[in-house]
Amino acid sequence: MKRCPECHSKLENDLFSEFQYCTVCGYWTRKETARLEPLMILE
Repeated sequence: MKRCPECHSKLENDLFSEFQYCTVCGYWTRKETARLEPLMILE
């Protein structure tokens, strides 16, 4: 993923080796995946 699914800011890849992190809203996920928790709340 290149953009945060919550705030659409660019995700940082360099802060952690296995994770991507959004410096704007704090969203995090493993690289090349998306966390399901925020999506499950909406359903």
